[in-house]
Amino acid sequence: MKLGAWRDPQVADRFAKLSLKMAALTTPNDDIIRTPIHEAAHVVSAYAIGGFAHWVYINEDGTGRYSATLPGPDLDQPAILLADLDNLAITRSAGPVAEEIKWQFARKPESGPMGTLIGEITQRLQRLQASLQRSPNTDVQSQLTYLEGLPPIHAAIAISEKGENRARKILENRWPEVELIAQALIANRRLERTEIERILAITSSIPK
Repeated sequence: MKLGAWRDPQVADRFAKLSLKMAALTTPNDDIIRTPIHEAAHVVSAYAIGGFAHWVYINEDGTGRYSATLPGPDLDQPAILLADLDNLAITRSAGPVAEEIKWQFARKPESGPMGTLIGEITQRLQRLQASLQRSPNTDVQSQLTYLEGLPPIHAAIAISEKGENRARKILENRWPEVELIAQALIANRRLERTEIERILAITSSIPK
């Protein structure tokens, strides 16, 4: 099943059945193995689009978190809001995409501190649309034509899947960085910004 397909209500039942099969194949130990790759991918994608990570860590139970600042000022302007929306979809999708690259299937994406990714995208899309009403921008509007006629949830799904596709290209091109950060996480459990950037500086000499 395509990574983003579970979000579509029409295939929710299929995903529920698939997730049961996945659950039978994954154990707490599998989570401990997968989470370093998952969190490393979030970090690498943040840097790839011009942002940076404050920290990333994994817990003994296999859970993990990261904190990153994405590029762009926090201004209520259509072009900035569109870039912010795209960057959110890329970085939040990167973890599950990395799992699929390495193991051919991903665990169901987790909720972030602001809620589910689809919920966050829906809220930010509404903010963008309101900004466009106040300050029309033909370039931004032309980039949103693929969403025309879609209900809000399906528009959010389309944005998410676009983010997944872009995350996949980033990660496939920068996979050595993902692996090295994941290895450092396994060894140290937590990495700060300086440690992350030291690893990225090393991998910059590795052919992409």
